[in-house]
Amino acid sequence: MHRRYVTLQKQKPILIPDNILLEYLSVEQLEVFSASGTGIFSVTVYAEKPGGDPRGGYVLLHFDATTSIRWVESLKEEFVRFAYDVENAARAVESNPLPNAYTAVLRGAR
Repeated sequence: MHRRYVTLQKQKPILIPDNILLEYLSVEQLEVFSASGTGIFSVTVYAEKPGGDPRGGYVLLHFDATTSIRWVESLKEEFVRFAYDVENAARAVESNPLPNAYTAVLRGAR
């Protein structure tokens, strides 16, 4: 997929209490994480589906001890596709205060 077809719609920080982070990080690692400005975010993106594929999709990003923001190849991603009822989703959009332009996008993916 080309980058020009992907836009960030929403970004929301996920705030995890230090006591929970300390179950996975040492005190030193937590201090570095907190001072770095790095965060954990939930993001919503809009992307045109390639080739009219009607399935939904999302990406899981896998992090481990070798993951580094300085080495993008260390980030492991998993693209997941799933079938869903496009018409039912379009009707749900129409019955809510969402812009009806979303229904055209949903129906156009078929």
